[in-house]
Amino acid sequence: MEGLHVPTRLSLGFMRRPRVRALQDGLVTLPDVELDIVDTLGSTERHNRIRAGTLDGGEMSTSGLFRSRLRGEQLVALPVFIKRGFNHQHIVCRADAPFENLSELRARRVGVVHADSSVMVWLRGILKDEYGVSPQDVTWVTTAGKDQPGFGPGQAVEEVQASTDAQDPGWTGLERLDDTPRKLISGEVFLISELVKGHIDFFCCNTFASGPGIRPVLRNGDQVEADYYQRTRLYPINHTVVLQQRVVQERPDLVRSLVLAFRQARELAPRWMTEQGIQTWDKERAKLGGQEPFAYVFTDEAEHVLRTFMRYQFEQGLLPDQFGVESLFAGGVRAF
Repeated sequence: MEGLHVPTRLSLGFMRRPRVRALQDGLVTLPDVELDIVDTLGSTERHNRIRAGTLDGGEMSTSGLFRSRLRGEQLVALPVFIKRGFNHQHIVCRADAPFENLSELRARRVGVVHADSSVMVWLRGILKDEYGVSPQDVTWVTTAGKDQPGFGPGQAVEEVQASTDAQDPGWTGLERLDDTPRKLISGEVFLISELVKGHIDFFCCNTFASGPGIRPVLRNGDQVEADYYQRTRLYPINHTVVLQQRVVQERPDLVRSLVLAFRQARELAPRWMTEQGIQTWDKERAKLGGQEPFAYVFTDEAEHVLRTFMRYQFEQGLLPDQFGVESLFAGGVRAF
């Protein structure tokens, strides 16, 4: 009927996260917006649909966001850093291995599936800056192709074929700060089986991997991560919420409204978390000196984190040059 106002329909792709659930269930709403939260897609399909514009936005790896400029993709980032967390404990070894320090990766065989993921960019940067282990100091073993982005000149890379009959005795992945299990992909299962067999020495996982026969290399990982933050003021950003530029141009008011809505949804997240998950979130706050891990603000410290990540991408050959990170975000982002 003439005169009726048609709300904007917004399709956003996310992993299943308690901090998004209130938006998905309609407990937090936006004025004149119908939200369609899509949480059934795998990471690769979600990223591809955002890049293709068939989703109006959603969570995107920070690695993919920075490289989107090279591809000419019209995306606008919001200061909603939906996936953050320390990555030190994503490196695992055999449970009976003598390793206790990440410097021991030097001259060893290290498994990795996707070398260009945000977690891997952070891990390679941390290994170099904190432990003196450059990407050229290890032999990388991968199931995803030795020519994939992230493996640069002078690096030893060995490609292996993931066996479909790799035995999985119960290895699991966990998005710790979301209290959400994540099914390990076939390449991860295969490389963990290679680790347990002694064919590789370490495995770098995109999630927190646990189960029979494996453990994090760092036995005091929580303390190492807290010390790292106090020294560097780096709290890694792995995924960032983006919108298509056309959406921002049509409804510039949506940017601020969405940021505020995500902050409200964060406050309601404990409704869908276990007691252990809430305790993990509290422990993370303690590592950060009492700060909220998911503040959803663009501060000088957030810029420092993103600039460090960009430097890592540049050093690892994933970016041809560096640029101002704030240029990727909606205008006036510091005022949200």
